[in-house]
Amino acid sequence: MAGSFLRCTQSIWNEYYAPVTIQSAGANRITNANNSTFTTGLTTGATAYTLTPVSGTNAPTWDNTNQLDGGSLRLNMDEGNGTKSSRVVINVGTLTYGKYYRLKFSAKGSVDTTALQVAFLTSASSNFAVCKLKTVFLSSSRQEVELLLSPNYTNDNTFLSLTLHDAPRKAWIDNVVFAELEVTEHSPEDQILFRVNPDSVSQTINLGTQTYKDVRGVTYSGNYTLAPYTSVILEKQTSTPLPLKLLNFYLRDENCQVKLFWNTSEERNVSQFIVEHSRDGIHFQPLTFASPAGKVRNYYSLLATPPAAEIGYYRLKIMDQDHSFAYSSIISGSVHCPETDVITVYPNPAQRVIQVKLKEDRSVPLRVSILNLAGQVMLAEHGVMAVAGKGFECNIESLTPGVYLLKIQEDSKTYIRKFVK
Repeated sequence: MAGSFLRCTQSIWNEYYAPVTIQSAGANRITNANNSTFTTGLTTGATAYTLTPVSGTNAPTWDNTNQLDGGSLRLNMDEGNGTKSSRVVINVGTLTYGKYYRLKFSAKGSVDTTALQVAFLTSASSNFAVCKLKTVFLSSSRQEVELLLSPNYTNDNTFLSLTLHDAPRKAWIDNVVFAELEVTEHSPEDQILFRVNPDSVSQTINLGTQTYKDVRGVTYSGNYTLAPYTSVILEKQTSTPLPLKLLNFYLRDENCQVKLFWNTSEERNVSQFIVEHSRDGIHFQPLTFASPAGKVRNYYSLLATPPAAEIGYYRLKIMDQDHSFAYSSIISGSVHCPETDVITVYPNPAQRVIQVKLKEDRSVPLRVSILNLAGQVMLAEHGVMAVAGKGFECNIESLTPGVYLLKIQEDSKTYIRKFVK
């Protein structure tokens, strides 16, 4: 059965094309049920998973708390116990240069943007990869991950490695399938036309009935005239509909936080919105997630937590259900918080209680709330009184590990501080 391919090629127009079409998939190379679906346990040993560390709180283990489909593999990274990672590896056999392979699994993280490193190594104890390492950013909701690879060289006894580095974080994994694929490869020339005119006279390029677009968004068909000593890059326009219309994407400074807004219409098969942040406008990292509303017209807003007084760059990564994706344009902005030293929150990160100190006495009761990064109120308390230098404390024991916003309101003023549990 033909299908779309996950790994994508980016064009200069921020549209993406699958380099291959999958025709068929071979058998799962992870044959032991306890290494694939984890129904009744986790099998370890020379022909199964190797765990690092082998014991302690950060040791990978079987988890039967119904995080995914009953049992699952859990990677765990707690702070302060001396280990650098929580990792499992398993032998997936020979990977052959020129062949394509697919790894699929179900997963979720303890917090949004939990970073799971996926690698294919030359041996169980090696750090040499057979192909490029991949970091998958998990959300706190279940997601289906699908990765395609083509090795840089042929390697016998290749090991799949799943690693969690950051603390405090957990990752749950289930339904692991690794298989060789039969594919039809696509050429970049199927989508991109590049022509150079090295002569002193114009050249005519016959585009036929196909429509092309240049970097300015101008479309062409029929004959295209290429001026002397110039070149052109044109992108073929396909009839495949986009998964939505992005009507706008903008931000506002809201109480010392950046709040992002976007509106869409005609959503079709959108699986997820990922908000990405950058300090330089070039290198982006996932910041938070949003699920599609799927209505005729949709309105979204999310709080972001950039460093104060720094310009931040933001873009939307729009994920389709077939794993293709596209980016919005990049927007930028900064927050202005002249009273950043008015409130102090410690310890940060915290486990059970955070202490909140204020510089000045508050003669009116404060409204105190704790929000997640999506702006949802997780805890709230009204009528809190604060004395300068003493402050108050908030019990956060009921919160799951993650990043939160402490919001303090008094009359017309609002203060927000970020903390980590």
